[in-house]
Amino acid sequence: MSYLGAVNLIKSISETVNPTGIFQHGRRWDASLHFGENDKQIYLYPITANVDLANHYFESWAVVMGFYFQDAPDSTELDRQALIVEADNMVTEFLNLLNETEGIELSNARKEPSYRQMAGTYTGYILSFTLNTTTDLCVL
Repeated sequence: MSYLGAVNLIKSISETVNPTGIFQHGRRWDASLHFGENDKQIYLYPITANVDLANHYFESWAVVMGFYFQDAPDSTELDRQALIVEADNMVTEFLNLLNETEGIELSNARKEPSYRQMAGTYTGYILSFTLNTTTDLCVL
């Protein structure tokens, strides 16, 4: 799977779990730049691949994503808890859909709550995982 193929797969599933939200990728990014535009944002940080040429071109993509929900510097603990629960549900749905994709194998998935990031304006989850694919070189 090419870089763009991996990004498009992740984008497609992100848009399924967050149909009215924002999806961004490809650079380090500050969700607070889009404060007020949309309260749910998914960001795919730059991904890297390890390639095993001896094993029929097996690729392993190291993926880090942010699932950011708009917060406020004066939010209460209950407000943040509600955002964390919502983000956790979205991350779980994302992982389940990605894991059900034919030709994809996930490993090393790690979910981490992230409170009041980016000047206190976003709360959510950081998700990291390894996306393993087998690529047919004839279709590249």
